[in-house]
Amino acid sequence: MAAPSSNLYLGIDTGGTFTDAVIIKADDSSIICSNKALTTRYDLGVGLENAMRGVIQELPAEFDLSDIKMVSISTTLATNALVEGDGGRVCALFIGYEPAMVSKSLISQKLNDPITFSIRGGHDSMAREITPLNEFEIEKIVREHGREVDAFSVSAQFSVRNPLHELKAKEIINNNCDKPITCGHELTSALDAPRRALTTALNASLIPKIRSLIDAVNNCLQELGITAPLMVVKGDGTVVAAEVVQQRPIETILSGPAASMIGAQALSGKKNFILSDMGGTTTDIGVLLAGRVKLNDEGAIVGGARTMVQAIDLRTFALGGDSLVDIDRDDRIQLGPRRAIPISLTGRDDDTRKELTKQLGSSDTVPFSGWFATLQRNHPATQHLDPRKREILTALSDHPRPVDHLIVSPGHRRHFNELCRAGYTSLSGFTPTDALHVLGEFHAWSSEAAALGAALILRWRRGIKRPTAAQIEAFCHEVRNAVQVKASLALMQLALQSTDVRRPGITFDKKETGEPFTSLTAQGYRRIGLATVDIRLNTPIVAVGAPVKAFYPEIGRRLGGKVISPEHFDVANAVGAVSGLIIQSCEILISRPDNGSYRVHLTDRLRDLDSWQQALNLAKQHASAQAEGNARQAGAATAKVEYSIRKIHLPGTRGDEGIIEAVIRAEAIGRPTPVASSLKTANTDPPLGLH
Repeated sequence: MAAPSSNLYLGIDTGGTFTDAVIIKADDSSIICSNKALTTRYDLGVGLENAMRGVIQELPAEFDLSDIKMVSISTTLATNALVEGDGGRVCALFIGYEPAMVSKSLISQKLNDPITFSIRGGHDSMAREITPLNEFEIEKIVREHGREVDAFSVSAQFSVRNPLHELKAKEIINNNCDKPITCGHELTSALDAPRRALTTALNASLIPKIRSLIDAVNNCLQELGITAPLMVVKGDGTVVAAEVVQQRPIETILSGPAASMIGAQALSGKKNFILSDMGGTTTDIGVLLAGRVKLNDEGAIVGGARTMVQAIDLRTFALGGDSLVDIDRDDRIQLGPRRAIPISLTGRDDDTRKELTKQLGSSDTVPFSGWFATLQRNHPATQHLDPRKREILTALSDHPRPVDHLIVSPGHRRHFNELCRAGYTSLSGFTPTDALHVLGEFHAWSSEAAALGAALILRWRRGIKRPTAAQIEAFCHEVRNAVQVKASLALMQLALQSTDVRRPGITFDKKETGEPFTSLTAQGYRRIGLATVDIRLNTPIVAVGAPVKAFYPEIGRRLGGKVISPEHFDVANAVGAVSGLIIQSCEILISRPDNGSYRVHLTDRLRDLDSWQQALNLAKQHASAQAEGNARQAGAATAKVEYSIRKIHLPGTRGDEGIIEAVIRAEAIGRPTPVASSLKTANTDPPLGLH
């Protein structure tokens, strides 16, 4: 039996290719064990369960499941759902909006078959009611359409100044329907009504999905006998209780990249670095300066829509160990953006290797040579699909099938690609991971299949009938170099455009990309003709993610910078999932109406006071109580509250009398509180070793 002080945390991250799980000790942050399982895009809960079961099986005998005091996950579910338009169906109510503002919200384009209604009501910028709320119309809409949708969103004009109409609409919906509801003022205090309406509707569309995921994780924890509280990583790198995130799932967009930054900081111990997190599908890059994560002040962009969600400022591009390799018409290596299962993994099967050999020995060059498709298990019902899609799925099984057997026309190719994106089927082909197998730098799967896959690309795309071993090896060096060039370019451009206190960055003109010098540096050139190119990074790169050891030493050499790949670099995201703090904030506006008083816009009512000091005290008291209450609800036992004030003065005035508007922000900061084991007398609030 473990000692009473053995408090463990279970961290899980769902990436595009793998779902990682780690168990760490709370007191010193040491990693006890880790595990990887394939991410199951058709049902993330399956991959999560496989990863959790795998890491539990590796838990040393001196520990017990009752030692696990907290579980935290970072998830791609929200990001993927928004990018793919795969959220639930929403009924969006616009209260007091003009038709042009409804159109500007882009809800009809960004959501899956929404129903929208414009309702009389709303307030002005001073929180005065413009028109009484049409309560009867809302009740009628809910009764007629409540069964058709998965959730409701409510956005009222200037609800951030006065939320009464949104609150009343929510009450009416609750009285007539059991579907989840999101109100705009609950998510943000910022103006810009169309964008607030979009953010509100997107959040509503995600609620059914995040609830399903949380239920799946909780069921697995229950089956495993783990009773610890479940936390979820938000897009700003903080964590929140799973119960809370089910109401605000949009806050988990970019959850995975945020966890990678927090994990990289925890593992490296560095306060200043450039992050590069290379996974199987994408690479995330960003900057940490003075130990502070940079947030995107304008709101995260997901699926081409700018939201009002505060998230980490990271750049994501399609480059990973599982990026599909192809050769374009200009004979250049093309990486992604599609992901593929490495042919070395698929080729562990004897029949697949025989098929690869058969394709290479064919007298004709076969299009899509070396590509295979596999039916995903537990895929959704197919009755609603196009007949050609059903035809393709009927021809598939759990065993890999050559793609050229499935794609017999341009129409079939389009339908096959759509089935892959929807998660019905998976594609296997040649990837950078396969190039590493051929070069002898990675040995997990079949190097024979990887070499056959490379030969088939050379035959298909370059017309080399019988590629030699030397040609295959040279091609794999090309692939590795293409990965390093693409990553080096992105890192150099990020470094040139980033800013710290002493050294401002630069913004390139639209026609510029920093060429030719960044391109030459990315390719590893230092001497060109009679000139020397010398651009170097002066900030270290912390490289995390499974493939980085194979690519980043050379990237560091090309960029003239130090590359750090800390121990356990391959599961940094999962470490980050249990390393975040709980941070909850509340903003209260103080305005000056025409009567000369100070109006305090509380979250549930308005108060007019005679003096600035009275208004300030009330705003601070309310903001503090709200932020601290939210932090406790999010999973913190205690929280430290910090304040900031933004003031707008009349031109030419100073002091409090000249204030025309002010925003008081309270931020409550705490640590997730692990549960105390019922079997032991463990400390209920052990120190987190990751901060």
